[in-house]
Amino acid sequence: MALIAVATLAALSPSVCYADINQIGLLYRDILAQQGSNSPDVGNLTALSDTALREARPEEIEAVLPIAMKCLDSPNAAVRKAGMQLPFLIVLTRGDNATLLASYVRKIAFFLDDPDVGIKNSAITILSSGNPTPSPQALQYLKAHLGNRQNTSYQFTMIAAALMIPNPQDAKIVSEVLAAWRDRPDHESLTGGMVETLGQAKVTTSDALDLIRSELGSEKDYARVTALEAVRKMPKSVRDGFDAELRKLLADPSVDVRHAAEEVLKQ
Repeated sequence: MALIAVATLAALSPSVCYADINQIGLLYRDILAQQGSNSPDVGNLTALSDTALREARPEEIEAVLPIAMKCLDSPNAAVRKAGMQLPFLIVLTRGDNATLLASYVRKIAFFLDDPDVGIKNSAITILSSGNPTPSPQALQYLKAHLGNRQNTSYQFTMIAAALMIPNPQDAKIVSEVLAAWRDRPDHESLTGGMVETLGQAKVTTSDALDLIRSELGSEKDYARVTALEAVRKMPKSVRDGFDAELRKLLADPSVDVRHAAEEVLKQ
């Protein structure tokens, strides 16, 4: 059975410029068939799926997804990873991914507690990357895991961004995210990432702006630059509220900080 999978993968090698969605389905069937043996080789799946997923009709993807989702139930870790790969690729390639994956949100959310960092990262990415917008159900699952102490700093930041980007003016959500950040033992090392996320999401609640303002006065050059970049991404009405701090930073001893302050004031 392993030989069949290898043969299938060889037939779908990157040298083949086009692989249709049916071939992806066959590959997943082979992976499922050998789940009790040695770990399947699925190294070509990403390269092969890109064109197929972009060009496939929604109903074709919907026909293949149940096969891949069965992989998530496997006791074989490599098979589970292979199963997670298809929805991960769908969020990267499809503008209708939220609709395509709507039936599998709960199943994918189960892996938010997975000890395997790669699988957990993929689950967070899938749930947070719904297009045109993440589903409310996906965001609820992410919110429930915001304070999980098992989250790495990267995972926490991904979840925080997923919650705030669709709701930048929701003071309750922003407050909960900031409270979860402050409660983490590594919150000091996460400050830059949090400020960057606030800027990316254009969060303008009072507590968010207070954090950015405090970082403008940090002793660390990179922290001041990060805060300035966050201010730069804000609406003009918000940037104007930082005018005094920005002008003060024009005389900063750091060239990078002075330059960043100048760029914000030019807008």
